[in-house]
Amino acid sequence: MPTPETHFNRCDRIRKFGLLKDDFELSNLTQIQTESFARFLQLDEDPRHRAEHGIEGILREVFPVKSYDEQFTLEYVKYELGKPRYTPVECRNSG
Repeated sequence: MPTPETHFNRCDRIRKFGLLKDDFELSNLTQIQTESFARFLQLDEDPRHRAEHGIEGILREVFPVKSYDEQFTLEYVKYELGKPRYTPVECRNSG
């Protein structure tokens, strides 16, 4: 019966990949996420003129919903999000 052969790689020097030699600006990842979410919701747009992407596109794709006998139909008109109950600071303070 053959026995498996074990290989070991010797590492004589330590390589540090975390040190950056060139200065470059890191992108603001929070801003990227916030802008992406704003494009997804399109809250700044008039509901009648929203583009068909983001949540608007999803809702238009799903609706209208018809009953199995097509006697009832549920249609999508628009969506609205109300004002938040708490500010971000109040949320952080309450945990």
